[in-house]
This record gives sequence, C-alpha cells and structure tokens, in this order.
Amino acid sequence: MAHPNLYRLMFGLTGGDLRRHSGLEMAVAGAAGNSPQAQALLDQLVGSMSRVVDAGRIEATDRVVPAAQFLSATHGWILLQLSEAFGSGDLGAKVIAGISIDLMVGLGDSRPAAERSLRAAQAAR
Repeated sequence: MAHPNLYRLMFGLTGGDLRRHSGLEMAVAGAAGNSPQAQALLDQLVGSMSRVVDAGRIEATDRVVPAAQFLSATHGWILLQLSEAFGSGDLGAKVIAGISIDLMVGLGDSRPAAERSLRAAQAAR
C-alpha cells in the first residue's frame, strides 16, 4: 500500500494496457516462470494452502488452485484499495475479511472456523 505504483508496475498495470510479464505466471505445477522472487512468493502462497489442507480445513488435491484463487481475489482487492474505491473508512477491511471467509467456506471450511482464523490473524497484527 505504501508503494502503489510499484505494485502496478509489478503486474504490468501502467500505461493503460494490461501486459503479461514473464515470470509472473502461475503454472499448474506451482512454478512461477523465470523469476526467483516470484517463485519464492508463490512457494509461500502454495505452502500456506498446504498447511490449510493438512489441517483438514479444506479438501484440495492440487494446492496451486486455491492458492491462485486467493491471489486472484486479493489482487483485485488491492487494486481497488490502491484506487481508494472503498473510501477512507473501514469498508476495505470489511470487504477483504468477507472475501477471505467466503473463499475459505467455498473451498470447504466451516464458516465458524474461518471466522475464528480471521479473528486470530487480526489479533496477531
């Protein structure tokens, strides 16, 4: 959030055209092109989903798919947040909290468990 133009640049969102940048794509196997930085971030995201699956919270034979779903949801939210689409209040925080819970429930988690996890993450911040 502190560097919105850098975020836009990372994803090719400058100059009015959406461009694909080598190294940012997510392969089915969980490989991220030719960028070690992109691979490290993807490994962290897929690792997080693996811990959720291993804990029995969701069922997923391929951890890359739910990781890509979270990346897609949060990427859209970040772009809207950067453009101040949610205003200056706490609407943005409420939106991302709802997205997170709804996505976890959609993946098979129980709503109470997802809500507990969100509260724990918020308390840890």
